[in-house]
Amino acid sequence: RGFWNCEEAGFSQNSIASLICAQKAGVWGSEFDVFLTADDQLVVNHDAVFQGLEIEASTYEQVRELRLKNGEQVPNIDEYLTQGKKCSTTMLIYEVKSHKLSDERQDLIADLSVQKVKEYKLGPDRVAFIAFSYRICKRIAEQMPGYTVQYLSSDKTPETVNADGVNGIDYHGGALKEHQEWVKEAKDLGMSVNVWTINKPEEMKFFYDLGIDQLTTDQPLIAREVLEQNGIKENKAKKIKIAE
Repeated sequence: RGFWNCEEAGFSQNSIASLICAQKAGVWGSEFDVFLTADDQLVVNHDAVFQGLEIEASTYEQVRELRLKNGEQVPNIDEYLTQGKKCSTTMLIYEVKSHKLSDERQDLIADLSVQKVKEYKLGPDRVAFIAFSYRICKRIAEQMPGYTVQYLSSDKTPETVNADGVNGIDYHGGALKEHQEWVKEAKDLGMSVNVWTINKPEEMKFFYDLGIDQLTTDQPLIAREVLEQNGIKENKAKKIKIAE
C-alpha cells in the first residue's frame, strides 16, 4: 500500500504520497490495490468498503468524493501510474481486486488493467501483477507474456499454477510455513516466489533463508536491516515489497 506508515505520507495507505515515500526509500517494489467502480473506472484503494462506501457498487464520482487521512482524493489509476512512471527503480506491484465481481467483470478489470499498463508503456521491468482471483491471474498472464503474474490465494501447488500459465506465487506466510517445499518446487519451475505480510525480523530471516524472492512488509526499513545483517544485497538476491 506504499510506504504509508510514515509522517511524510500522512499514514495514508495507497496514497500518491505513500508511493512517493516508497520511491524515495529506494525499495524494490511498492504494492497498490485496484478496484473497478460500478461505472467501469479503476481506482486505487485497499478496502472493498471505504468510509462506508462499497467501491464496486459505487460510481467513480462517489468514490472520488472520499478523502484519505492525508487529504488526498482516492487516487485513480492514471494518477498512480503517472507517479509510478517517474521512478524507474521502484517496481509497481499491481494488485487487481475482485471482491464481489462476476466472472464477466473480473475479465473487464483484468482487461482494463492490461490496457492501462500498455498505455503508460510500463514494461515487465516496471510492473508485476498479483491477484487473489485465479481467473484474473490466468487472463492477465495470457495477455502479458514476459510479465510476472503472481497468484495470492495460497490454495494451489506451484505445479498447478505453473501449468495454467501463471509464473509466480505470492502466498501468505502461514501457507509457506506449512508447505515449505513449495518454495523449492516453484523455483525449480522457474517461478517467482513472494511471501506476505511479514513484519517481524525473525520471520523475515526465516523466509529469506527459505529462499523467497520477494517479501511483502509494512516495515521496509527493518527488512532492509535484516538483509544487511545477513550479508544479502537488496535488488540482487532478495527484494523488499511494501506492503500488502
